[in-house]
Amino acid sequence: MIILALAVQVRGQPGFLSIDCGIPEDLNYTDDRTQMFYTSDAKFVDTGENKAISTDHMTDDLLRQYQNVRFFPIGNRNCYTLTPVAKSSRYLLRASFMYGDYDGLNKPPQFDVYVGVNLWYVKLPSTADEYWRNEIIFYATTDYISVCLVTIGHGIPYISTLELRLLDNSIYQAANESQLLQLYSRHHFRPSGIIRFPDDAYDRLWSPWGHNSWTLINTSSPINLKEDNGYQPPLSVMNTAAVIPSESSWNFSFYFPTVDLNKSFQYQIFMHFAELEQLRSNELRQFNIFIDGVFANGPFSPVYLSADTIIFYSALNGLSRHTIDLCKTTSSTLPPVLNAKETFIIQKLPTPTDSKDVNAIMNIKATYQIKKDWVGDPCVPMNYAWVGVKCSYIKSVPPTIISLDLSSSGLTGELAPCLANLTSIQSLDVSNNSMTGPVPDFLAELSSLKVLNLSKNQFTGSIPTILLEKWKDGSLSLSFDNSAEIGGPSNRTVINDINPCESGSCKKRRKIVIPVLASVISAVVILTIVAFVLWKFTQRRRKRAMNQSKMVSPFEVIDLSRDCVDLIVEYCNSNNLTQKSDVYSFGVVLLELITGQPAIIRNADYEKRTLVDWASPIIAGGDIQAVVDRRLEGDYNINSLWKVAEIALACTSPRSIERPSMSDIVTELKYYIETETCAERTGTLRIDQVESTTSVASQPRPR
Repeated sequence: MIILALAVQVRGQPGFLSIDCGIPEDLNYTDDRTQMFYTSDAKFVDTGENKAISTDHMTDDLLRQYQNVRFFPIGNRNCYTLTPVAKSSRYLLRASFMYGDYDGLNKPPQFDVYVGVNLWYVKLPSTADEYWRNEIIFYATTDYISVCLVTIGHGIPYISTLELRLLDNSIYQAANESQLLQLYSRHHFRPSGIIRFPDDAYDRLWSPWGHNSWTLINTSSPINLKEDNGYQPPLSVMNTAAVIPSESSWNFSFYFPTVDLNKSFQYQIFMHFAELEQLRSNELRQFNIFIDGVFANGPFSPVYLSADTIIFYSALNGLSRHTIDLCKTTSSTLPPVLNAKETFIIQKLPTPTDSKDVNAIMNIKATYQIKKDWVGDPCVPMNYAWVGVKCSYIKSVPPTIISLDLSSSGLTGELAPCLANLTSIQSLDVSNNSMTGPVPDFLAELSSLKVLNLSKNQFTGSIPTILLEKWKDGSLSLSFDNSAEIGGPSNRTVINDINPCESGSCKKRRKIVIPVLASVISAVVILTIVAFVLWKFTQRRRKRAMNQSKMVSPFEVIDLSRDCVDLIVEYCNSNNLTQKSDVYSFGVVLLELITGQPAIIRNADYEKRTLVDWASPIIAGGDIQAVVDRRLEGDYNINSLWKVAEIALACTSPRSIERPSMSDIVTELKYYIETETCAERTGTLRIDQVESTTSVASQPRPR
């Protein structure tokens, strides 16, 4: 990445990163038209495939960057990671899309694009031969920026170009930690086409804009662009201006419609002025500026051959269109003038994941070379949280990672110190890997940790005493193996797979056996759930068999009885019940068992709500204890509870295709019961009192 950054700067474009998406990994080039250096996107994304657009749309005047695309047929979310980025700096980011019928379907896809955790309201082509550029200005809070393409069920996402431009940090200050600026329009008044780099130092794209009632004036004299101002609109933009003919009302008016956009959007306007005519002593160009009929600025007189930028900080919203009037003052002898203008949509930003957690999880990803779909923000948006990651979502507080499941991930080596930086973590599962080395002390420093699964690895050494003390007092659910002899220094509790009393060395010592009941209870709870659910399934299937000939129109008024509510979504959509409908019912029953609530519940206002709608988002947010049946009075194993809750969420997914099969569920339950049974076998502690020395031995039971 550093080499790439240096390469860009050598070509005279400091702070520029220009990516042609879909070209071979080893291809770089300088564009003939813009003289900008473009590089392949292969350095910035790990997924996707390259393809050229259809030859039917490969015209002579088509920019080189639009002749190919990268498309993403696999995965719901695929992300670019743009780096290096200067933290606490402002950037212009542009994404371009040309479909070009690359797939031969002649059906342009529609999809979502996210910048970090923020939904980017991009404009996408609706025909094969058009392209769209989308631009935002943002404030970098990290040393990288992620751009993610997300499937929404309307075709495969694709992209043509990504362009990143470092800006002067004194400009566009409305882009900050809490909001970004999305370009609505940027116009100049020359009769020529788009103006960009090298005329514009920041490679902003200025489009021509004209009106029959406007008269153009221009100059060939140099204009002071006021470098200390920072905005520096290009000379080729500022040396032409639009005025109103003297025989008109001498008011310069224009508007921009917002009726097709979100009514909650707010807007900010930038106007650029310069006087291009040498005025005589008896001439004056002076005007006031009104926005939506309200005075905004004035009286203002542009300075001869000197650029000025007027920024309207008051955000505009709530109207179907916004009108700007430049009104001549009574003392002015000349009409108003305008050289260029920019309009932006102000987009408020959601709170990203806590930066310490982001850094920690990124280090974990790099350390273990994790191949999961770990791109973008780990927790936000909630629907696209990373696989194996659960987060806590509390208003006004950044999301934090509370659960990390790295089981069966092919991990090797020791437990990385960066795990200690996940200070809010409650559950850590690294089971069924090939990890080695000692169990580190830093795990004992994770004060929120309630579940730790180290089983099916090759750890050596000893378990920290504090972890075992938490295990014994019930504040930590700890799973581990004793497949190798474990020993350690005297300040750590030693777990051995050999009972020292079997050798006769303990015959004269008093022995106290403390069974660890939590794991036994977990297995019993799971078995009870399975038996109870199978009984309920038998009842429901008998009931359906008796009524299978009775068809109900999905448009009838249906009594939302408990049996019906589980399946009504499926039935109303397809007028048919499938095996995945049974899986949904299974999930509802599990939620009933966890919460002690019926399938239909009422809130404080006596409004009806399904149990799934109420419980699922709370559990997904990591606060499972908020929905647990209070009658349990805390007498449950949190690890078992999470496992049941995870199965319930999977079974009640709104999309039937995302639900597991019953055989998958049974397999998962059997594996979990075996894991808990294994933990039980290794979890009977024998405390041997020998003078002042205490050793703890794990004694496996015969299988």
